[in-house]
Amino acid sequence: MLKLVLFDFDGVIADSEPAHYEIFRQVCFEEGIDLSWAVYEQRYLGYTDQECFYHVYKDNNRVIRAEIIDDLCQRKKILFAEYIKGQEILLPGVREILIQLRDAGITCSICSGALKSEVEFILDNAGLREFFTCIVAAEDVEHGKPHPEGYELALKLTNKAINADPAITTEECIVIEDSLWGIQAGHAAGIKCLGLATTYQPNALAVAEHVVKNLSEASVSLLQSMV
Repeated sequence: MLKLVLFDFDGVIADSEPAHYEIFRQVCFEEGIDLSWAVYEQRYLGYTDQECFYHVYKDNNRVIRAEIIDDLCQRKKILFAEYIKGQEILLPGVREILIQLRDAGITCSICSGALKSEVEFILDNAGLREFFTCIVAAEDVEHGKPHPEGYELALKLTNKAINADPAITTEECIVIEDSLWGIQAGHAAGIKCLGLATTYQPNALAVAEHVVKNLSEASVSLLQSMV
């Protein structure tokens, strides 16, 4: 029986990957690094901000120090908040599936590689924050996806928040992801995954138990059939 849906954020709820890339590109350009979309999509999409800047600097043979990476992340955070202010960037079907899940009594939480402030800003702007019990973001984990830490923590915190007795198990969850490494993270946590072909082609997500174009093609009955 399905009791919990764990959503990724960028590329699942919000069409924010292009915005993230644009701000990464701006900050990198200021540092003399030309970051193309093709390179970002192939090498860095899906990383946390810390991981992205670390690997960009490493790949460009730059000096890597914690204070440099922290400064880059802070600049990106400020620019990103300004860039998306007032924008409606929800992906198709998001509001509808959240309402269906709420009406079916199924809990929803988020596990994202983005910063919590960025996730909450977009959710608040769209009036969707109330649908999610917990938000696990980049600053809450030591290891980003495909490591399972984020999804394991999201399940643990959700159980605690709703005082689940008995606790919701991995067999009663579904992860919704738009990337291979996100699906790998869900599977490593022992959870079945619905892949969304919003960022990559469906064949790139073939390891997921089921793949749809976007959340407009999802339904409570489909998710329930997967557990």
